[in-house]
Amino acid sequence: MRSMLVVSLSLLLGGCSMSTWYNPATGGKQGGVSSSVSAPAPVSSSDLASKTPAFREGYQDGCATAHGDYTKDSKRFNSDSQYQQGWFAGRSGCQNRS
Repeated sequence: MRSMLVVSLSLLLGGCSMSTWYNPATGGKQGGVSSSVSAPAPVSSSDLASKTPAFREGYQDGCATAHGDYTKDSKRFNSDSQYQQGWFAGRSGCQNRS
């Protein structure tokens, strides 16, 4: 009985140190771009024009999400830091305007 407890605790605590996570939307483990992104600074429309196309597309998707239409290219979000930064900036900026 005690050995089962030790094994169970080892498995439970061992899972806490995994470097990948499960994404139910894609049905698999995800890695790539760090998910520890700080809150983005507000982006004005003139600033947005100077950003990369990937940032602007992420911004549009994040803004749509803030307005209740969850929109995110998960594969791109996990592999393209500009898209990811734009998505967070759009979601944050549009939530503040709602």
